[in-house]
Amino acid sequence: GSLLENAHIVVERRQCARALLGCPVMLKSTQGTMVGQIIDISIGGAFICCKRPLGLEESLEMQFRASPSSPTLVALGKVVRSNVHCLDGQASCHGMGIQFTELSAHGRAIITDIVENGTRV
Repeated sequence: GSLLENAHIVVERRQCARALLGCPVMLKSTQGTMVGQIIDISIGGAFICCKRPLGLEESLEMQFRASPSSPTLVALGKVVRSNVHCLDGQASCHGMGIQFTELSAHGRAIITDIVENGTRV
């Protein structure tokens, strides 16, 4: 089997299960504003690919729409992993693990729905 087949290890779904998202995200930090892509998301945080990674513990604001019909969600977070390489088409990008520090109840509900049901209307 391929590596991908072996990578699907079943985890306890309630413990920050992740959902692949692949949506654009606007990031605001002390370094300014930049656009990235949310690769996957959970109630606890997100993995984001962008051209220029932020430093560890850097705080940021994220604005994104989890689906075309959902409202723009705003979440605050901090970088817990940085400069993890990921591929964006043919170009190599930098990945960051973001831990949410503030997320509205509405945002939590939308993300929970996506993670548990794969709902992206």
